[in-house]
Amino acid sequence: MLGGPALRDFFARVGPARSKREVVLTYELGLTRTIDEGGLTRDVGWTHEELGLPPEADLPLEGWKGLLEAGLPFVKRTLQTHPRFAVVRVEVGARIRAGLGQPASSSPSRYSP
Repeated sequence: MLGGPALRDFFARVGPARSKREVVLTYELGLTRTIDEGGLTRDVGWTHEELGLPPEADLPLEGWKGLLEAGLPFVKRTLQTHPRFAVVRVEVGARIRAGLGQPASSSPSRYSP
Protein backbone atom coordinates (compact mmCIF):
# COMPACT_ATOMS: atom_id res chain seq x y z
CA MET A 1 0.00 0.00 0.00
CA LEU A 2 2.73 2.50 0.93
CA GLY A 3 4.52 1.66 -2.33
CA GLY A 4 1.44 2.44 -4.41
CA PRO A 5 1.63 5.47 -6.69
CA ALA A 6 -0.70 7.75 -4.70
CA LEU A 7 1.13 7.44 -1.39
CA ARG A 8 4.58 7.16 -2.96
CA ASP A 9 4.00 10.44 -4.81
CA PHE A 10 2.57 12.13 -1.71
CA PHE A 11 5.52 11.19 0.51
CA ALA A 12 8.00 12.13 -2.21
CA ARG A 13 6.66 15.71 -1.96
CA VAL A 14 6.99 15.95 1.84
CA GLY A 15 9.36 18.68 2.92
CA PRO A 16 9.79 21.38 5.53
CA ALA A 17 6.75 23.50 6.35
CA ARG A 18 6.82 27.16 7.31
CA SER A 19 3.99 26.97 9.83
CA LYS A 20 1.69 24.69 11.78
CA ARG A 21 -1.14 25.74 9.47
CA GLU A 22 0.89 24.65 6.44
CA VAL A 23 1.57 21.27 8.07
CA VAL A 24 -2.13 20.72 8.70
CA LEU A 25 -3.28 21.86 5.26
CA THR A 26 -0.54 20.24 3.22
CA TYR A 27 0.18 17.07 5.12
CA GLU A 28 -2.67 16.15 7.46
CA LEU A 29 -5.50 17.17 5.13
CA GLY A 30 -3.41 16.45 2.06
CA LEU A 31 -2.76 12.88 3.14
CA THR A 32 -6.47 12.36 3.85
CA ARG A 33 -7.33 13.72 0.40
CA THR A 34 -4.67 11.52 -1.23
CA ILE A 35 -6.01 8.41 0.52
CA ASP A 36 -9.60 9.21 -0.44
CA GLU A 37 -8.78 10.06 -4.06
CA GLY A 38 -6.57 6.97 -4.34
CA GLY A 39 -9.46 4.70 -3.38
CA LEU A 40 -7.74 3.59 -0.18
CA THR A 41 -9.40 3.18 3.20
CA ARG A 42 -8.55 4.92 6.43
CA ASP A 43 -9.52 4.49 10.06
CA VAL A 44 -8.38 5.55 13.51
CA GLY A 45 -5.32 3.84 14.93
CA TRP A 46 -6.57 3.67 18.51
CA THR A 47 -9.97 4.34 20.01
CA HIS A 48 -10.80 6.17 23.21
CA GLU A 49 -12.04 2.88 24.64
CA GLU A 50 -8.80 1.05 23.81
CA LEU A 51 -6.83 3.76 25.60
CA GLY A 52 -9.20 3.83 28.59
CA LEU A 53 -10.28 7.43 27.99
CA PRO A 54 -13.73 9.01 27.92
CA PRO A 55 -15.19 9.81 24.48
CA GLU A 56 -14.72 13.56 24.94
CA ALA A 57 -10.96 13.25 25.61
CA ASP A 58 -8.54 14.80 23.13
CA LEU A 59 -6.48 11.67 22.36
CA PRO A 60 -3.19 13.30 21.27
CA LEU A 61 -3.15 15.56 24.31
CA GLU A 62 -4.85 13.56 27.05
CA GLY A 63 -3.90 10.10 25.82
CA TRP A 64 -0.30 10.78 24.83
CA LYS A 65 1.12 8.19 27.23
CA GLY A 66 -1.17 5.42 26.02
CA LEU A 67 -0.51 6.34 22.39
CA LEU A 68 3.26 6.12 22.91
CA GLU A 69 2.87 2.79 24.69
CA ALA A 70 0.66 1.55 21.83
CA GLY A 71 3.36 2.41 19.30
CA LEU A 72 2.63 5.90 18.01
CA PRO A 73 6.12 7.31 17.43
CA PHE A 74 5.50 10.96 18.28
CA VAL A 75 3.52 13.40 20.42
CA LYS A 76 1.97 16.78 19.71
CA ARG A 77 4.43 19.62 20.16
CA THR A 78 1.81 21.32 22.34
CA LEU A 79 2.73 18.90 25.14
CA GLN A 80 6.14 20.56 25.28
CA THR A 81 5.10 24.16 24.69
CA HIS A 82 1.68 24.95 26.21
CA PRO A 83 1.59 26.01 29.88
CA ARG A 84 -1.35 23.65 30.48
CA PHE A 85 1.03 20.69 30.06
CA ALA A 86 3.93 21.98 32.18
CA VAL A 87 3.28 19.26 34.79
CA VAL A 88 3.89 16.44 32.26
CA ARG A 89 6.61 18.11 30.19
CA VAL A 90 9.54 16.35 31.89
CA GLU A 91 7.87 12.94 31.64
CA VAL A 92 6.96 13.49 27.98
CA GLY A 93 10.56 14.42 27.19
CA ALA A 94 11.95 11.44 29.10
CA ARG A 95 9.64 9.01 27.33
CA ILE A 96 10.49 10.46 23.92
CA ARG A 97 14.23 10.24 24.66
CA ALA A 98 13.78 6.65 25.90
CA GLY A 99 11.93 5.79 22.69
CA LEU A 100 14.87 7.20 20.73
CA GLY A 101 17.29 5.10 22.73
CA GLN A 102 18.67 8.07 24.65
CA PRO A 103 19.08 8.10 28.43
CA ALA A 104 16.30 9.88 30.30
CA SER A 105 18.93 12.15 31.85
CA SER A 106 20.18 13.45 28.51
CA SER A 107 19.62 17.05 27.48
CA PRO A 108 16.02 18.17 27.92
CA SER A 109 13.87 19.20 25.00
CA ARG A 110 14.58 22.66 23.67
CA TYR A 111 10.92 23.37 24.47
CA SER A 112 11.34 22.77 28.18
CA PRO A 113 11.12 25.83 30.40
